[in-house]
Amino acid sequence: MKKVTTLSLVFLLTATIAFGQAKRYVLLEHFTNTLCSSCASLNPGLFSAIQVETNTNVHHISYHWRTPYSTCLYYQASPTRQDARADYYGIPGSPRVSSNGGSNTSLSAVTLAGITAAATTSPISVKVTENTGTNRAVVVKVKWATTPPAGTYVMHVAVVEKKTNYLSPNGESVHHNVFRTFLTTAAGEPIQTNTQTEQTINYTYPSANLGVESQLYTVAWVQNTTTKEVLNSGTKFDPTTATEEVSVDNQVEVSPNPTTGKTTLTFNKLTPQYLTVQTLTGQVVESVKLSNTTTYDLNLAQFAAGIYLVKIKSEEGVAIKRIVKN
Repeated sequence: MKKVTTLSLVFLLTATIAFGQAKRYVLLEHFTNTLCSSCASLNPGLFSAIQVETNTNVHHISYHWRTPYSTCLYYQASPTRQDARADYYGIPGSPRVSSNGGSNTSLSAVTLAGITAAATTSPISVKVTENTGTNRAVVVKVKWATTPPAGTYVMHVAVVEKKTNYLSPNGESVHHNVFRTFLTTAAGEPIQTNTQTEQTINYTYPSANLGVESQLYTVAWVQNTTTKEVLNSGTKFDPTTATEEVSVDNQVEVSPNPTTGKTTLTFNKLTPQYLTVQTLTGQVVESVKLSNTTTYDLNLAQFAAGIYLVKIKSEEGVAIKRIVKN
């Protein structure tokens, strides 16, 4: 399934990230099972807590593994690879979640505040681009902004299905970010720790038989095999900001989200200047100048259903929020 076509090193010609750090995304590795009644009870709470469809700070993967039922449909699609991740973390049962490679916990202990606290900075950036269609080309670029902590580092790249509709035996009908396969080995592949270069790693894979083609995408992450810590992760959906811009995502609230049209943005201790709305393909559909306001009522009623990225430029930094228009 996986083909590593090249590993190229190119010198960066741009400035380094402010303060020698990159934005850190939280990787939640979620272990569940479609025959598990506890999973059906607790999974919706997890999806709500992490705002699974709109949170721009969290990357989420649902592994379906052998415990408690090896007859799980999603487990049977890729048993060996999913068992490898569960065994790596010593998962005792479903449902459980590991945040950035840390100790696995029950879903009942997961809160948005706890997850957000981990979305800070990282010594490495992970950027992913990929095309669409039945023959996928994936490009992962990693760059150490500072000297990494001691340890051995590997890259993992997984293909997941963003959203699937399947009435499973435990009663769950909607499943998010379902693991389909690895483009690396389940144990990951070594990456260099040279801070002077950007590493570009290319993958290709056929999307046929992995799921609904339009819902497939890849998640890449860098992990310290010594400590199991995930230093950073990336997907093609990640919003991008200039290296000199400070992220203030946590200081903007959006409600309601998802929305059928109107939603309100609340700015906490920010002095907003400009607001732009764009599609996931980068098309800007609205641009507004802001001044002396603590809220802004955004109306998406005239736009097609889908996911929109709202970028707020302020004196304090830049915030990017993902809004779902139903």
